[in-house]
Amino acid sequence: MHPVWDDPSEHLELDKLGAVLLAKRGSKRGQTCIDIFGLNERDLPDTRSKVYKTVVYKMSLLAQSLSKSPNSKDTKELLDEIIKIEEGAEEHTIAARKAIDDSQKNLAPFFNI
Repeated sequence: MHPVWDDPSEHLELDKLGAVLLAKRGSKRGQTCIDIFGLNERDLPDTRSKVYKTVVYKMSLLAQSLSKSPNSKDTKELLDEIIKIEEGAEEHTIAARKAIDDSQKNLAPFFNI
């Protein structure tokens, strides 16, 4: 799998905690990448879990900020930060994007985002 030309999300997914990478059903490429590169070894699951939790926290701050003062400087800065994360500007993008997706599903009814 090429990190620029291939979309890893077509072959890999994270567990519910955003930590352990799993091959999507039937993806031999995903399982091969996990095995060859040791994507669940060393401290990688813990690091992905920390990224996941940090982004969930930032999303909750953004939702609160949007509900209280949607046009404030702080809200715009948080939104810009989330956009950069979504674009893949940070390490462990797969965990960060899962956190954004999960947060949007969980927070949408409460904060109308």
